Amino acid sequence: MLDELTIKSIGGISSTTLAFHGRFIVITGESGAGKSSIVRGIEFISGCRAQANLINTNSESCEAQATFTSKPIPNFPESYQPQEQTLILSRSFSRSGKGQCKIQEKSVPLNMLAYAASQNLAIQSQFAQLSLLDPQKQISIVDSCGGQELLEVKRSLQEVFCEALQTEKKLLEIKKQRSEVEERFDKAPIILKTVKSLDLTTDCLEKWDAEYNSLDKKGETRQQVASILLALTATEGGLYPKLERICQKLYGTVDVSDEKKNIIENALDSIGNLTNFVSELTREQMDESEIEEQKEALEVKMGLVRKLLRTANVANVEELIEYTNIAEEKLAWLASSRQEIEDLENKRQILRNQTADYARKLRSLRKNAASLLAEKVNKNLADMAMEYAVFGIKVEELGSIRSTGAENIIFTLSIKGGTALPVARNASGGELSRILIALQVSSEPTLLPDNMVFDEVEAGLGGKTAFLAGQKLKELSRVCPTILITHEASIAAMADQHFVVRRLGEETKVEEISGAEREKEIARMLAGEESFEAIEHARVLLANNQRNL
Repeated sequence: MLDELTIKSIGGISSTTLAFHGRFIVITGESGAGKSSIVRGIEFISGCRAQANLINTNSESCEAQATFTSKPIPNFPESYQPQEQTLILSRSFSRSGKGQCKIQEKSVPLNMLAYAASQNLAIQSQFAQLSLLDPQKQISIVDSCGGQELLEVKRSLQEVFCEALQTEKKLLEIKKQRSEVEERFDKAPIILKTVKSLDLTTDCLEKWDAEYNSLDKKGETRQQVASILLALTATEGGLYPKLERICQKLYGTVDVSDEKKNIIENALDSIGNLTNFVSELTREQMDESEIEEQKEALEVKMGLVRKLLRTANVANVEELIEYTNIAEEKLAWLASSRQEIEDLENKRQILRNQTADYARKLRSLRKNAASLLAEKVNKNLADMAMEYAVFGIKVEELGSIRSTGAENIIFTLSIKGGTALPVARNASGGELSRILIALQVSSEPTLLPDNMVFDEVEAGLGGKTAFLAGQKLKELSRVCPTILITHEASIAAMADQHFVVRRLGEETKVEEISGAEREKEIARMLAGEESFEAIEHARVLLANNQRNL
């Protein structure tokens, strides 16, 4: 229950404190007096968005504090829980945009303050009836009247639906990944087999190219050594045979002394030694066929690597090696993911079946809840002079299942036995106001907040209908303490606590009134002036209210 509200520098209010002790509390005042400033203050402390135009023109910041008698707050930290059933919320905001929120004098984020406030307070503005036109709001209203079983089935449906959605998403992601891997690594098995036979290193192409050039040089060297040996030993034109013939001719032409013969023999021996050396070099060189065989082998390996680079669509051997490492991992994943896909498809089917079962059960429970709620609402509407209309709740089946079920909820209204049409098409503003009140009164007490604040919710009503609506709000206040900002004297007279808002120059003042002051205010609401007749009428209204307490 809201025990006390302090507002500072909000709208036209410089500072005021409202101490609440009644169950049906009204706040009245002339148009423009500043009643909306109180509503803005309640919205502010409830966590609604703050803007600089909220702040009083003579101030740089605004503040609000609310004290509640509160039950423990579900899912809330222990240090912020009500102490001896007392919960204190406070909030400030400056023109610079900086703000501070506190619970039990401890700073908290705005969302925590809003959550704590929502557990104790609900605000219905004069435009609240527009929420009746929102399909999601209509579903929530019906569900709130369906009991614990409906709420549990709804929660189970949401959980299973979300799990099914996540399973479907994961299944699609895996299939997409498989498609991408298969496209990227479709030739990977052949590449891997070839790569393993080549024993690749990041610089293998450079090494093989160097080997190939080395073999080329060896071939050239072998040819040069062979041509030298031929020049030395060829029967026709070879240096050694030619020198032997020269020596023999020389010996046959002139007498050569032994000393000179030694010179000739030494020359022949030197040429012989040179020939033997070159011959030995020739034997040390690689065989020409071996050189060609090794060169061909290198050409094949380098050709294979270049082909692999093109096939794998990579720029160099380092990237090719990285590709093969990834490919091995991806191919292994492809093999294992087949079973994962099968498991997910089985799980998806199970979840789909469960979702369908919960959706069918939820629809049945909603139909029952809708029927019971419509019956209660029609009874309450009849009490508010709408016996000529029939409120209905249509459960419209959808062709698909959503997290909220497989149906839409449509609030309908039929006038004087006419066709039932959506309330948006068939109800006036005053009728929407009464439907909203009837729904609130028809709600399960355990689902109502600890406090309800209505901002001119009876707008569009007058005379008897306003009076009857007030009686229903009074009835609601017995279950849920109710604060009502109103212009209706007949409703204001029903209150067990009355505040009046007055404009004094640039200042908005709020004070609790009773006795003669209250009679004057209700007289003003009745006739626009405090005439004798109006005051007498006000006394009658107040007296009737006292008898009905």
